[in-house]
Amino acid sequence: KATFKEFAFVTGRNAREVVREARAHGVHPGYPLGRDYEGLDDALLVAVTEKRTPTEIDRLAEVISEVTT
Repeated sequence: KATFKEFAFVTGRNAREVVREARAHGVHPGYPLGRDYEGLDDALLVAVTEKRTPTEIDRLAEVISEVTT
């Protein structure tokens, strides 16, 4: 049975910039919600499926933390 988890969070800065900087680190962090929802330019939707290893999830968290602080 396939499962997935997704969550949104406020990045503290423009989410499109967060995505761009994370990609430069080799990680695609999620979807900038401001693309579809006015007023959510600093929100990012992240989805983590069962296909991701704990190491990959840890790397995602590290990169997001680095590019949002």
